[in-house]
Amino acid sequence: MYSPTFKDDFKDWLQSIPAYPKAIKFKLGSIVDLVNFRANDLFHGEDIDWGCESHHAELKEEINGVSTPTWYYEDGSNQRIYCPFRDRQELDDAIRERRDSLSFAIDIYFREGEGGLSFLKLPIEACGTSPASNAAAWLPCNSKWSNAFKFDPTTTDGRCLHFTASSAGAFYVNFASIPSRVATWYSVMIGRNKVSIYKGGQLKKETSDLRAVSLGDDSLLESYFVCLYKTAGSTLIEYGKTVGTSNENGDVYLMFHDSDDHMKVRFYGFSNRNEPVDIFHISMKPRNQMNLECSGGTHKDFETQLCVPRCHTFCDPLEGCTEPDTDPLRATDCVACRYAKDSGTCVEECPSGKFLKGKTKTCIASFDIIADPTKSNENQIHKDIELDRPFNTVCLWKKFIKACTTQTTGENVLLYYKNMDGGHGGITVATHCTGGNFEGRIDFFSPIWSITQ
Repeated sequence: MYSPTFKDDFKDWLQSIPAYPKAIKFKLGSIVDLVNFRANDLFHGEDIDWGCESHHAELKEEINGVSTPTWYYEDGSNQRIYCPFRDRQELDDAIRERRDSLSFAIDIYFREGEGGLSFLKLPIEACGTSPASNAAAWLPCNSKWSNAFKFDPTTTDGRCLHFTASSAGAFYVNFASIPSRVATWYSVMIGRNKVSIYKGGQLKKETSDLRAVSLGDDSLLESYFVCLYKTAGSTLIEYGKTVGTSNENGDVYLMFHDSDDHMKVRFYGFSNRNEPVDIFHISMKPRNQMNLECSGGTHKDFETQLCVPRCHTFCDPLEGCTEPDTDPLRATDCVACRYAKDSGTCVEECPSGKFLKGKTKTCIASFDIIADPTKSNENQIHKDIELDRPFNTVCLWKKFIKACTTQTTGENVLLYYKNMDGGHGGITVATHCTGGNFEGRIDFFSPIWSITQ
């Protein structure tokens, strides 16, 4: 039971020990109790007329690609004032989540002990061969998973797993959606002769760079890291070694980009095969807090700072290109474009007369049309547009600025299709009215249906 006089009683007891040692009885509460309160307890009862609380109704969300929303309001001089929470309820939810996380961490600690969080010792375990793409490849066995080894790779800028290890043989770092199913794993095998990356037991990437492989000595320690950077459609894995005593600096020697039905992993663990392995100082940290150099055939992207294959600047760094490290690098080799794609080539921006179409990053032909009321007559031609393919989807936006004075079919704009050389076609924009004044735009999208007269 809480006693309001405990502080004074405890002080008196400490001061009495030299003269008269005696026991004192008290009970320690859980540290979780320190955050067991409501958000409203932090506020006064009266209405707040300053700060984020008073501008609750005016808060806007800043769109910056971060998974956690950023809220702000603008003061009298149009300066953005940022708020950590949108309202009291959001603050209350954050306190409750922090309390639940702390309670969960304490439960895990008492169940698995300190060693389960920061130190692992994997004994010798014989493993069989794998029927994977490389017949000599070995699948990991004697795997160690833990409730404490969970992470969220969707965190902004990715996450990096750091650890120090010693072993005379090969060992694995595994990331899994379902730990009991190897088919849901990404595995990085760190051996004396090579480092390999597997997906579901299938070999995907490897290197024999002497700087990347393990020391192969169970008495020598070395520090490693594996980073995962996840987007909506792909997962990037980077493997490397830390430099010096700090885990903030390191060199990347191997990377694997998976955009083919990539796996949504949430657990990580370690495995060995025929030699014991000791693993120390296991920790997880954001990738953007690391200073990494790209080695072993990888190249640092100037925007994302990720280690990726060397492709043209206009290529999407996470998708790469079909011919990396060519001289010169070609924008036509990009698997996907960083900015925009025009006629099969990645470009920095769409050329004049075209606009960027949504998530596809494709440059779409666009034509502004403005009627000339001084040349009004039936079937007036305003613009002829040559199509670049025999099939197109055509969309027309129109707005009448001035109504028709004489009309035969109402206020309208007509599109006519006509054949041209080579089986292609052109579009004629016309109006069936006199004195009408309109403006609009024609856009051409991917082929869906043919245009007929």
